Amino acid sequence: MHSQVSERGLRKEPFFAKKGDVFIWHAHLLHGGGAINDPGRTRRSTVFHYFTAADSRKLGYKMVAHDATYWIKRGHPPVPGETPSVTTAIDRALQKVRRTLS
Repeated sequence: MHSQVSERGLRKEPFFAKKGDVFIWHAHLLHGGGAINDPGRTRRSTVFHYFTAADSRKLGYKMVAHDATYWIKRGHPPVPGETPSVTTAIDRALQKVRRTLS
């Protein structure tokens, strides 16, 4: 990705969200967060990814029927800096919430 960004002369465009802002972007937009400069002011956000059924199958995701739609069943992505025991605890907590909701 870095070489493509360089070859195409692209540059980073920061998005400075304010409380209540919503940012919707295309799935193929190269994106990512920056360094946390002040741990006391980290963002609180919710991220949703929407895929077509065809794309989900192509990506090998298992789709699970839920009400009038489908959910993609996949594990919690790794978070940089987390130890495996923390990640495992998060996975267990998420599984418990999913069981409660289903």
